[in-house]
Amino acid sequence: MEEHSVLRGNEKDMSDLRVHQENSLAIPRVKVKVVGWLVPLLLFMSLLFSIPSFAYTSGFTKISYSDPSITYTGSWYDLSPGTIMYTSNLGDSAQFQINSTAVDVIFRRDTDNGIVQILVDGIVHGTYDAAGPADISDNFYYSVTGLSPGTHTIKIVNYKASGGTYIRLFGYAVGNSSPITPVLTATTGNAQVTLTWPAVNGATGYNIKRSTTAGGPYTTIASNVYGSPYTDTTVTNGTKYYYVVTALNSSGESGNSNEASATPQGTVTPPAGNNRALLVITLVSGLEKEYDLSMTEVNSFTTWYAARAAGTGAEVYTINKSFNKASFLTRKDNIAFNKIELYEVNEYTPTP
Repeated sequence: MEEHSVLRGNEKDMSDLRVHQENSLAIPRVKVKVVGWLVPLLLFMSLLFSIPSFAYTSGFTKISYSDPSITYTGSWYDLSPGTIMYTSNLGDSAQFQINSTAVDVIFRRDTDNGIVQILVDGIVHGTYDAAGPADISDNFYYSVTGLSPGTHTIKIVNYKASGGTYIRLFGYAVGNSSPITPVLTATTGNAQVTLTWPAVNGATGYNIKRSTTAGGPYTTIASNVYGSPYTDTTVTNGTKYYYVVTALNSSGESGNSNEASATPQGTVTPPAGNNRALLVITLVSGLEKEYDLSMTEVNSFTTWYAARAAGTGAEVYTINKSFNKASFLTRKDNIAFNKIELYEVNEYTPTP
C-alpha cells in the first residue's frame, strides 16, 4: 500500500495529514490506485468542505479576513489560504473602518482561544471569551450596534488568555452603509463658484450645501446632483461663500464633506490714465471690499493703517466712493482697523 503525505495548515503543530490513496479490496484481489494528479484535487476538496457556513446578522454583507480593508499588526498567519487568519500573541490586533451604524466581527471558536477586546473609535466597546468547542464550523460573532451615522474605526485586540492565547478571525459583516464623505474643492470665477470632488464609490447622487458663515448653518442649494463638477451661479461677486457636499445612496446620506470656500470676483477693467490701483480689503468676517482709487488715496490709506498698527491715529478710516452715487451727494465706507484681516494693493499698468 502506498501513502501520499499532504501538508495541511494546522496552526498548532503543522503535522502531516496522511491520506491513504490506495486500498486493497477483498476477493477478487484488485488494486485500485489513485493517480498522482488527483492528490491536490482531493486536498482542495477537503479544504473546500471544511470552510464553515458563517453566522452573522441577516442582511449584512460579509467581508473576508483577507480583504485589504483590514490592517493586521503583529504575527498573524493565514491558515490554509482562503480559510482563516490567526495569531497566538497577546497584543496583536486587526483594524478596519466601516461607514455604518452596525457591524458583526466573526471569529472561530476553539478550546485554546483567548479573550478578544473590541474597540470602536479608540474606546473599548467590550470583551469576549473566544474559547469554545474545537470545530471549524462553529463560529460566533460579536455585534456592535447603535453607532452614529458616519465612518468608524473597529479594532480587535488579542487581549488575554482564556483556554489559550489564540485568536481566529474569519472577517466581519457590515450593515448597509451610507456612502463615505466626499473631499471638496472650490474654485472662484466671475459671478460663479465651481465645486469639484472625486467620485464616491456607491454614491447615486450628491447634495450641495452653502452658507455665508464659516461652519454653517448650511442651506441645500442643489439636491441629488449627478456628480462633479457643479457650478453655482447664484452668487454675488465680492461675497465669500462656504460649501459642503454630501453623498447619497439607497442607505442614506453621508456626513458633510470638508468645508471649501470661495469669493467670486468680477472682471476689472483698468481705467484710463496712470497712478491708480485696486485696493482690496479683506475683513475678519471674510467679506472682501474693492476700491478703485488714485495712488494718492491708496497711500493715504496705507499711511493710516501703519500708524494705527503702531497705536496712533483714528480707529476708523473713511473711503469716498465715486461710483454708483445715483442721487446721493456722497457715498462713504467707514472701515474700522480691528475689522481688517488683510489688504492688498493692485496697481494698474501705466497706459503708454
